[in-house]
Amino acid sequence: MLDKNTVFCFTGKCIWPRNVMEDMAIKAGASVTKSVTSRTTILVLADIHSQSSKTQKARMDGVELITPQDFNIMCMGGPKPTQKIIKKDKPIDKPKRRRIILD
Repeated sequence: MLDKNTVFCFTGKCIWPRNVMEDMAIKAGASVTKSVTSRTTILVLADIHSQSSKTQKARMDGVELITPQDFNIMCMGGPKPTQKIIKKDKPIDKPKRRRIILD
């Protein structure tokens, strides 16, 4: 089980409703915040390529980033992920947008 020192924050539209994921975290013994703060220890990313302000702040602060699937495993008593999905020093390139001009 998790403890009160584990503080989750969520970003993006996950495969489960956010209120369900927040309840899972609390029932597992962790805490939940609505934004990334100095207490946040894990950010659950719906999209690993996210460039949201939460994701950027979490990277800068060295917060662990995980997928919703890893979150589910952790809340069900499984091991923490052995590998972070995104290293804090490695920024993700945004996909380039193409401009289409119609005549």
